[in-house]
Amino acid sequence: MRRLLYGAGAVLIVWGLYGLFTATRHPRPVPWLKFFVGAVAVHDLVVAPAAIVIGVLLARLVTARFRPYVISGLFISGVVLLVGLPLVMGKGLRSDNPSIQPLDYTRGLIITLAVVWAGVALVAVVRERRAAST
Repeated sequence: MRRLLYGAGAVLIVWGLYGLFTATRHPRPVPWLKFFVGAVAVHDLVVAPAAIVIGVLLARLVTARFRPYVISGLFISGVVLLVGLPLVMGKGLRSDNPSIQPLDYTRGLIITLAVVWAGVALVAVVRERRAAST
């Protein structure tokens, strides 16, 4: 099964590269390469070290009983931030078309993160009460 998935992944990569270099509309492999290398650099120089530091702090500050809940909350928050930060930073915003990003994305991101952590706390309380009663 693993070989089948590797094969499918390789086919998709080749197909994507073929499209990147042969597209009739906007074939721009150099900006894509800059973005790809930049994303790898940001991951290796910022995201991975931050994750390591957070993991070390988490191991020291949070008891083993509550660690899974905090890890889950951090993971979900990371995904939400990955999606929401470009909107908060105004990426894609154009002055000639104010309807592109008409909402208050900062407030929405804060509310979403608050709901995520309220959900994590609720799950932790419910599961810990169930575990204590059995």
